[in-house]
Amino acid sequence: MKEIYLLIIALMMSSVILSVPERDSDWVLYRGELRMWEMHAEADSLKARSIIFARYSLDSWLYNANGSSCYADPPPPNGSAFLTLLSKDWARKEFSYRGSISYNIFRSKEGQKSDPLFGGQCREGGIGLGIMGKMSIVDNMLYMKADRNFKDQACQPTAYFSLKGSLDYLKLETSRIVRRSFLINKNLSDALNDIKLNLKHLVIKMRARLLPEGIDLKLYYYTKVVLRRNGKEISFVFNVILRDNLAEYIHLGRIMRKFYCIRNWEVKVRTS
Repeated sequence: MKEIYLLIIALMMSSVILSVPERDSDWVLYRGELRMWEMHAEADSLKARSIIFARYSLDSWLYNANGSSCYADPPPPNGSAFLTLLSKDWARKEFSYRGSISYNIFRSKEGQKSDPLFGGQCREGGIGLGIMGKMSIVDNMLYMKADRNFKDQACQPTAYFSLKGSLDYLKLETSRIVRRSFLINKNLSDALNDIKLNLKHLVIKMRARLLPEGIDLKLYYYTKVVLRRNGKEISFVFNVILRDNLAEYIHLGRIMRKFYCIRNWEVKVRTS
């Protein structure tokens, strides 16, 4: 989009050169028109550039989070940092700015609208992005300004919140299964069998929910027994891998596909 505006400016400049003004006042008029076009081109590109910056920020964070335990929420892009980058370019053109651009992150839902400039689609449990800008581009030479207010939303096509929420649920549910089995079964062998059966049902239920969303689930666990003075301490060590096969994020100009989370936790019980 910016290239189109620059082409228009170039054509206007060539027109000015071919039709040389006869008076100094005409030079001021032509110069003012060129500055006005350039200023409005910068203002019109703000929304698109803020969306592209946000996609870059989120994709960079996802690249670093890939293969992690996925405890953290995605941070919103830094609107102040974005404007600081632009202000360096504007300063060379004798432009400055007033106002702000802010971002917020939310859990997206399937079917929500996403700005096509962001290059994503809204999935259930994906990363939703809200953008709000209230800006003025100021010409420091001629004291003109161009105001732009915009509000938009977009979605990153990785179901990160679904992965994170599923891991949180599995951690709570496995702990509940283990502790409940030992409460209702006094015999160690019966408790272990009950745990195995309930974990199997849990995995089947979770897979039935996640597979239609393009997410694979693998759950492993093993037990450790430590003898204590007053009985045994039994540890159940869980390892869960969730992989989003429909995920996409851009890194160094390449589209990276698939995203996964790995989380480990331990549940301990004591028996007499």
